[in-house]
Amino acid sequence: MLTRTRLFFPPGPLRLVPAALLLLALAAPAAAAPLFVEGTVGGQAPADLRALNQSLTGLVRRVRPAVVRIGAPDGPAAERPTPEQPGPEERPRVGTGFFVSPDGFLVTNHHVVAEGSEVELRLFDGRRLPAKVVGKDARSDLALLKAEGGPFPILPLGDSDAVEIGELVLAVGNPFGLEATVTIGLVSRKGRGMGGAGPFDDFIQTDAAINPGNSGGPLVNIRGEAVGVNVAVIPNRSIGFAIPANLVKTVLPALREKGRVAWGFLGVGVQNLSPAVARALARKETDGVLVNSVMPGLPAEAAGIRRGDLILKFNGTPVKDVAVLQRAVSLTAVGAAAEVEIVRDGAPRTLTVTVGEFRQPVAEAA
Repeated sequence: MLTRTRLFFPPGPLRLVPAALLLLALAAPAAAAPLFVEGTVGGQAPADLRALNQSLTGLVRRVRPAVVRIGAPDGPAAERPTPEQPGPEERPRVGTGFFVSPDGFLVTNHHVVAEGSEVELRLFDGRRLPAKVVGKDARSDLALLKAEGGPFPILPLGDSDAVEIGELVLAVGNPFGLEATVTIGLVSRKGRGMGGAGPFDDFIQTDAAINPGNSGGPLVNIRGEAVGVNVAVIPNRSIGFAIPANLVKTVLPALREKGRVAWGFLGVGVQNLSPAVARALARKETDGVLVNSVMPGLPAEAAGIRRGDLILKFNGTPVKDVAVLQRAVSLTAVGAAAEVEIVRDGAPRTLTVTVGEFRQPVAEAA
């Protein structure tokens, strides 16, 4: 809040200045100090900070041209719902995207394009172009668009598994419609969940400012690679989340070829193994997930998986919790045969299951 400072004289008897002294002061030559000192371009600064500054400004110059605004002109920013806020009403959305190929393919979030089949792009150079929605996937919250008129500047997709906590990153986007905004921060955490029940509740957490309108924009490392796609923020907390780039690499080919993603599915309800349940099963560790339901007519039932089975491995991947199993199953090709290592009545078994296709959201299911 702005405050006003009142000018006032101190209390007490008013003291009159003798006229002679006042005239003398007015006649004296002015010797006031300069109002300000002008800096010089290239002025002295620590060499390492100058180098850092030059590297960052150069990085921003390379990155920004590949980032676009998506949506209707002057429309409100698109927001992904978080556990602390309800979903947005159906309305024109403004978000961000970035080119991943010179011929015009670009990435954004599913919730930015919503149900639309075409959007408007506003490029860094000021051009406005239409773009078609080639494919989208609500489960991963990713969408692939295509624009004509290239070649376009691009951002390569980096290796999000190689990202380290504490690494410097930039978030580029259009928060609140403020185009081509760049913020800087650190990778605060990897593998962070936002409380969702699904295989991809697994995000890069950053303190680089991400706000409504940033959705679909890149999280960029110091090499100029997009290591994530910005997706959500906890309101008033300066905590943002990005979808890891390695998941983006998995999703994009399917979106380009089929317009959708076929995720693997078994048809079992599962729960994490609590210490109490582990003791009841005479197990020292809490690794593995307990099957609490088997859906009729789906692959798990056909493979012989039963309620009460403890799943320890899926296709060679150790299953430490529900999220690991869901992710491993989801990323397995539909129709592929997979081995499931279980414990039933204290005895180990290996079953073979033919992976089916995920059709609708099922909480805590694989």
